[in-house]
Amino acid sequence: MEEGEWWLDEDGYATFADGDVGDANHEMIAWQRFIGIDEDTQSRLRKKASELLGGHVRPDVISMTGIDWTMLGLIHADEENIDVDADNEDLLEELGKKYFVELGGDLDFAENGANDARGWAIEKHNWIRVADNNFQMWTFDDDALKRIKGHEGWESEDETDEENHATISEQSTGLWWDVPYKELLEAVTVNGIKRLVPSDVEPTVPKSMKPIRTSIPTRSRPGEEKWEYGIGDNPLLRTKAHDDWALDMKVNAVVKMHPEDFLWLTTTSEEHQERIYDEAQPLSKYNEYVAAGQNLIPPVLYINASNGLYRGAVVGHEGRHRASALLKNGEHEMDVSLILHTLYSREGSFGGGMYPSRQNTILDLPDVLYGEFEGSRRFDTKQLLGIVQSNVQEQYQKPSKLKNGPMTMDEFYRLKNSGQNPPDTLSGILENLIPW
Repeated sequence: MEEGEWWLDEDGYATFADGDVGDANHEMIAWQRFIGIDEDTQSRLRKKASELLGGHVRPDVISMTGIDWTMLGLIHADEENIDVDADNEDLLEELGKKYFVELGGDLDFAENGANDARGWAIEKHNWIRVADNNFQMWTFDDDALKRIKGHEGWESEDETDEENHATISEQSTGLWWDVPYKELLEAVTVNGIKRLVPSDVEPTVPKSMKPIRTSIPTRSRPGEEKWEYGIGDNPLLRTKAHDDWALDMKVNAVVKMHPEDFLWLTTTSEEHQERIYDEAQPLSKYNEYVAAGQNLIPPVLYINASNGLYRGAVVGHEGRHRASALLKNGEHEMDVSLILHTLYSREGSFGGGMYPSRQNTILDLPDVLYGEFEGSRRFDTKQLLGIVQSNVQEQYQKPSKLKNGPMTMDEFYRLKNSGQNPPDTLSGILENLIPW
């Protein structure tokens, strides 16, 4: 099967969604599709807001980080010559929402789904998220099977391949299927395809969180020295566009970690890593993409930082091919942005719903991370190599909890052990559920 990340929409149409080689990932594609306001209109609104504010700034009125309803109301009032008090925020918000709908915006998505566009696409619009041989959907039914089989990533040899497997996760139930390529492509209906979890058993812990081993070993490849841990210069290009993205997307911290650890958290197996490693282009090529403005997303992990059973679960990523390119280049570390999500309760919501929070810092990082997919590994954050930025959102915090500067791991643990961070409860809960 051709490796890569895709969306399969409700009609089975495939959209490439790999942020490593393009400028849009799953979240960005889903948000832009469902917000209902095209990019030209978003740009026009930015320019108009800049004019109203005296030309000193060009704020995003409608963006993935939120919608400024008051500013949208001011723009509408100015364009329609509506007499309104600039301090009447309630009226301006009402005008802003009315104008948003007139422009074609989806108010339901803006208010209830924009902070988790991937989940909204899966739950509300029946989209299928593809990450290599992993398929995530709301319900695994015959229609989903038809769209999976029609995915353009399949190759002719997959029709007879009984060794490689596709992993299918049903978000509405937490159930998993592990299906040989041949069996999946021959299936006419989902009936009879074996589940990893019996239909009458509610899984206590998602299989993507189950640890396989407690430490991450280094491996060697023919003709290469064994990869080692250590802090040095990072040759992966980072630009101001990446920093702007980090602020907009509510990145909380940037850490240094070994590229192999990043891969174990975002792949299904060692064989999966090998495939990505072989596919990865030279590091210089990825730097060319960045310099040309074709890649706006740095390597990133989306992490559930809420207290409770799912604390520490990786829920999204970008950067596997760049991690592999660093390994090919003989590097032992990479900078990884962390977006620490907070869960909220909304009945019927995908995963309960997840919001990135500007208030989180490196001190909110869970002690243990659990990989995103079936077959991923757990990662003890004590194996981090350093902290580049400890509080990216410092400017938005009143008062600031933590300065945004580099930290050594010794400094981090002094702060962590001082009681300034919230208690990390996941390990204690899981000890009674899973032996490791």
